[in-house]
Amino acid sequence: MKKRFRRIELTKEGKMITAGAVAAIVLPALLAFFFLFRVDKVYVVGNTRYTDEEVKEYVMTTPLTSNTVLAMLFERHKNAENIPFVDSFDLERVNAHTIRIHVNEKKIVGYITQGTERLYFNKDGLVVEVTAMEQDEIDSMDQEEEELNQLKEQASQEAAAKEADAALEALTGESADTTDRADTEDAQKEDGTESDTQQADSTEGQVLQAVESDTGNENATKFKAAVTDVPRVIGITDKEKGIALGDTIPAIADGIYNTILGITRMVEKYEILPEMVCFDENQEIILVYNNGNIHCNLGKDTLLEEKITRVAAILPKLSDFTGILHLEDYETDITNIIFSKETLYTLKMEIAQIEGRDFGEDTEDPAADTQTEDGSQDPAGEGEGSADSATDESDTQGDTVTDPDASGEDTKTQDDSTQDNGSGDGSDNSTTEEDGGMTDTGAGTEQNGTDTSETQKTAGE
Repeated sequence: MKKRFRRIELTKEGKMITAGAVAAIVLPALLAFFFLFRVDKVYVVGNTRYTDEEVKEYVMTTPLTSNTVLAMLFERHKNAENIPFVDSFDLERVNAHTIRIHVNEKKIVGYITQGTERLYFNKDGLVVEVTAMEQDEIDSMDQEEEELNQLKEQASQEAAAKEADAALEALTGESADTTDRADTEDAQKEDGTESDTQQADSTEGQVLQAVESDTGNENATKFKAAVTDVPRVIGITDKEKGIALGDTIPAIADGIYNTILGITRMVEKYEILPEMVCFDENQEIILVYNNGNIHCNLGKDTLLEEKITRVAAILPKLSDFTGILHLEDYETDITNIIFSKETLYTLKMEIAQIEGRDFGEDTEDPAADTQTEDGSQDPAGEGEGSADSATDESDTQGDTVTDPDASGEDTKTQDDSTQDNGSGDGSDNSTTEEDGGMTDTGAGTEQNGTDTSETQKTAGE
């Protein structure tokens, strides 16, 4: 027998009663759900380039993220869009009222420039982010040729002054530089401008850092990362155009990205992040510090950790110098490192040549032609890594800096200080401070501060 279902039709009053009953049950349940699981606290972890408030503003934007349960159901993983250097976000429910945001940042080891853009790459050379340069940085690049010409003129004037001083000293036995310096100091004291002049000298030749601004930056987004922990890298590719986001930068040598990764990890360890990592035509490594005033030539990719350890120990002592720290021929038993004074023009031109820029045919440093009193060539014009340095009493050109880590003692810079040369013969090396330079006057160097024929590298025990 077939069953018959009788359809029950609710009256208008019955429908209202039913709807009221459902509402009386559902609405309090919803209110309780949203109240009991509302988000009151948000923590951010894994973030190094943005503030926590910026991350919260980006992630916690939908109504679903205001409830810990719904956030876990629908917003647990969120890909990052229009926020540079971040790959994605993961949400974690800590308790009924707390969410933790895990920021998954893109791993970058350096960047190259292409036109007016910065191309950030990872350990495999893959371009993971592209950002536009600030307008101030673009203007600085446009003015670089003019700056180099000014530095060249300054180097030429300094070279001419040294030649005149050497000629006068040869004739009269009195240094014009010493006399002029004394007269200048007296005039400064009388006018009360000595401190202002010293401040101007300390900033001469320095490159001003660009101030962050959105002016002229068409690709600027609401979220701007503070990228200060990766260096600019030059000399790794000969491709100047056509590299885009997601492309792998074609390297000119195998293993170069492993070298960059190793350098990045070691300089982070010793907190000596360089402004620039350069690879010259022979694939030798140069680290640039102090607004381009210090070049640390590391040579080939050998003993890199030991070399960077020595750089970390010596670099603070070179804050007032301009020149090259030579570690190309470094060996583990060497305790004295050669530092050759150079003009800022020479150092800037070296970088320009590695970048492949041509500012004219005449790029020779005028100071390279300066001759010392005995007719020997000024070390500023010698090749890098040269162990020969003609040292003048008034201006030390090739200095030997003792590595405190290798010798176990700090480098002495006072006239009455002595240090063990590690040779085991019981003799002492006297390190004197001449014209702001550090000169090793140990074995093979005359004690009266006259010109030396050869700078000794003393091996420590």
